[in-house]
Amino acid sequence: MKRNLIPALILVLILLSACAQPSPPTTEAPPATTAPVTRVEPEAVTQQPASTQAVETSPVEPAGEGDACLACHSSPELLAASADAAGSTQAGELDKYLVDGEQFPQSVHGLNGCMSCHGGQAAEDKATAHLGMTADPGSSAQALCGECHPNVTAVHAGSLHMNLSGIRYALKQRSLLADHPAVDEAVDAVFGDYQAACGDCHVSYPEAAGGGLIAGHMFQRRPDMEATCTACHNTLAGAEFLGENGHSGDVHYTQGGMECVDCHEGSEMHGQPAECQTCHPGPEGQQLPPPNHRYDGVQSPRCETCHISVATGNDDILMHEMHGSKLSCQVCHATVYQNCESCHIEVDGEVDFEASPGFLIGRNPMQTYDRPYEYVPVRHVPVEPGTFDSLGANLLKNFARVETWKYATPHNIQRNTPQTTTCTACHGSDQFFLTVDKVDPAEVEANRNVIVDQPPAEITSSEQFRLKIHI
Repeated sequence: MKRNLIPALILVLILLSACAQPSPPTTEAPPATTAPVTRVEPEAVTQQPASTQAVETSPVEPAGEGDACLACHSSPELLAASADAAGSTQAGELDKYLVDGEQFPQSVHGLNGCMSCHGGQAAEDKATAHLGMTADPGSSAQALCGECHPNVTAVHAGSLHMNLSGIRYALKQRSLLADHPAVDEAVDAVFGDYQAACGDCHVSYPEAAGGGLIAGHMFQRRPDMEATCTACHNTLAGAEFLGENGHSGDVHYTQGGMECVDCHEGSEMHGQPAECQTCHPGPEGQQLPPPNHRYDGVQSPRCETCHISVATGNDDILMHEMHGSKLSCQVCHATVYQNCESCHIEVDGEVDFEASPGFLIGRNPMQTYDRPYEYVPVRHVPVEPGTFDSLGANLLKNFARVETWKYATPHNIQRNTPQTTTCTACHGSDQFFLTVDKVDPAEVEANRNVIVDQPPAEITSSEQFRLKIHI
């Protein structure tokens, strides 16, 4: 009886084992379920990084408030059609508004959505989409950029790029106190486009240089030198630095590969707080107001910061040892630069000036502890008594109160210049000095503190011999 049960038990075990085996794989995957795509209102959008999975089917436009903005601003064809319909934008200017539709949406700023900075409406119709739009969000730096960059925007108002204090300071020195409000109005009217908001350096060309996006709305942490710095500072410093004024470019650029921001950084660009304690709390209570002009306060950048051996007298160059702080470095190592002979604001708001190349050395008109030099390069500044006459006011009644040949720091530094060829280039020669015969007779009185009456004494034969032996 027991022997008859054994085969039956084995059969049961085989059947149970077969049922426990996993099902063989199928050749077709079950159909995927896809959630319906719905458009979300702008205020409810939460930006997420794009998926890294490849999609072989027809792509679905991401739901969000930037769809309509990017659909037009990333398409040259749609922009051209929009411009033709409006009849207000030339086709050659369309690149100013063209956004990189692939890279920008994935960037840090692109993930926030277009309307988070520019405002406007979520609509495909151009007129509706642009309602309430801010073309230049950087003009409201504190409110917009400050959400993520509070340490920069908090001091932005103290930046010379933003408040144009240097221009205001220079002009107010030549005017009466009662006319200072009118001077401010004139500066705003004539130079308003020269105020640099955040975007003018980090995302677009400055307004004074024509405006427009630099790289498809991609933000530049380190501003492009030629697109931003020299776009505004082109006539003088920019052209000198790049070698576009008929001479070699600055040695720091041509041989060192340096750019503007390698020397000009930090508070020079973004401004500084009115009080030191804003960033550096301490018991000293000392205040450092924002500079009134670019040569106000501590000298920065300073040549000696990098050329330490020169500052300490350990470079074995006799001329450095002998001249010391009597001469600014540019007296010997700068070359021909542009002098702006005049500047008269025309009725249409255009600035009309004449420039002439040259290089002159004068007495330091602003000798301070930070700038102790007896001699410095001087440049004729772009101003004349009637600079603002076209605005209907004689605002520069004290024109002759301040020199027209002013302290200068040319940006065309060379190791060897005409001044360094021989000692007699300066000693016993007035070739490079601002003597009275080189000054407009009407400006002589204003430049008394700058004019060099006599060049340095001629070097005697015994001194020349001593110098040659020393060298």
